[in-house]
Amino acid sequence: MNNLNPNKWIRDYSDAVSDFTFGDHDPASHLPFNAFKFYPLYFNLWMDKIYSAIKIIESEKISKNKILTILPNYGSIKYIFYTLVNMGAYFNYDKEKAKTIFDFFIKYMSWLSKDKNLFNEKSCVLRTKKRN
Repeated sequence: MNNLNPNKWIRDYSDAVSDFTFGDHDPASHLPFNAFKFYPLYFNLWMDKIYSAIKIIESEKISKNKILTILPNYGSIKYIFYTLVNMGAYFNYDKEKAKTIFDFFIKYMSWLSKDKNLFNEKSCVLRTKKRN
């Protein structure tokens, strides 16, 4: 993480997913079941559960190795992070709790990333209709 600008990840992350979010992604591809419509029903509860789990990890000083055996792989955790960041902004989740959650995810992803390019902003090539 850039020590001069600790929030640089936000811009890097935003750049890395903008084409997916605002480009060729078709929410209708999730039909007939569209789980996105259920987010308003449980999102704050889900975020609170994640926040509580992180607070337990921090208070019990669970080791990095133990955390790595419990949590999902890099690709899965990046998708979960993507969901949390987008839904956290959309549903106006508590900013202090969100920061705790995002900081934990950034730290966890940095442990898993081989090159510390967490969001692949320099190497992520998205497939577009033009390239098909």
